Parts: sequence; C-alpha cells; structure tokens
Amino acid sequence: MNNKFKNTDSLIFDLDGTLWDAVSGVTTAWNIAIKKFNLNMILTENDVRGIMGLTAQGIKEKLFPNLHKNAQDELFTQCSKEEQIYLNANGAKIYPKVKETLAQLSLSMPLFIVSNCGHGYIEAFLDYYNLRPYIKDFEYFTRTGLEKGENIKLIIDRNNLKHPIYIGDTMGDYKGAKYADIPFIFAAYGFGTMETTEKTITNFADLKTLFNTQSPN
Repeated sequence: MNNKFKNTDSLIFDLDGTLWDAVSGVTTAWNIAIKKFNLNMILTENDVRGIMGLTAQGIKEKLFPNLHKNAQDELFTQCSKEEQIYLNANGAKIYPKVKETLAQLSLSMPLFIVSNCGHGYIEAFLDYYNLRPYIKDFEYFTRTGLEKGENIKLIIDRNNLKHPIYIGDTMGDYKGAKYADIPFIFAAYGFGTMETTEKTITNFADLKTLFNTQSPN
C-alpha cells in the first residue's frame, strides 16, 4: 500500500461523478415528472449535470426558481419518484472497472457511500449492479437532513472508523472531507474541477494500485 495511505482502514465514496454518471437517466425521469405537472419547461442534460452534488433544497432553488415553495416541493417529490422508477429499471452509466475495483478493495477494508441524494438513489445503484456485498453502510441527505460533511462523520462514528478517506469529484466533496477532518482523493474524471494538492485519480481502477489490492479468488 502507498506509504501515504498505509494506515487507511476504510474508504467512503461519493456517488455521482465518482461511481456512476446518471445524468442522462435523471434528465429523462425528471422531464417525465415535469410533463405530468404541465409545466412549460424541459430540462437538458447540462441542467442536470449542474445540480449534481447539491442538496434537495439547492436543486429546487436552482432548477425551479419561479415556483413557490409548495410547488417546488411537490415537483421535486414527483421527480424523485420518477427517478427511482427509471434507475431501478435501467441503471445508469457506471464508470469503468467500478464493480471489479470495489470487489477487490472490499477484501482489504470496509467500503461506504455518502451522497447528497434522495431516498432510493443509492439503493438503485447498489441493486442494479449487485454491489450490496461490497458496501457496508451508506448515508444520504434526505434521510438525515444533514450536509455531506456531517453525514461523513455519521458514517465514521457509526462504524468506528479510525483512518478513513473520502473519494469524490467536486469541491463540495472536498469541503465535506475537510469538515470531517479526513483525507480526500479527487476523482478527476467526474463532474467537478478543482485545483488541489490532494491525491488525484484519473480512473477509478487507480485505487487498486494505490492500495495494492489483490484480485479476488
């Protein structure tokens, strides 16, 4: 294992832009919801890409600023329902070597997910790609109402982690890791950009080399 990370006892992952790219599917699902509300608007993939990593409130304010709060809430609820239906049935674009890399990493240490997503989103990812055996625990915004850094701390405390690392692709992920006072690895292939002196990976499979994992038998 790389000397810099020799004491690492666990890895915590962001989801969007780190493990998969669900922009296309989410765009399709949310436009179905918008059509049901008879709104004169159509979301583009760029619109959806721009809200990845935001909390539910941030998404509503950015995408539906002209709707009053109750209408925002109702539309977001319907968008989430359509999203879950779509992703459960179709999955999304998982990044190359994610499943194989998670399988190998899980032999060496427990793995976790923390995301600013809604109910059922992480579950759809895990179930569609049969990844539950590799992920010990996960947490997300709409279940706790907490920001990413606080949810990272929840995972750390709940699982008694001593030397975890958070892996993500945006400045929000970086800030979450710093809030939880843990190291950060930047997934440069994802949605975000940042100038950082933190460790950077350009492919998810780089983690196998970084942590010197062995292939499962």
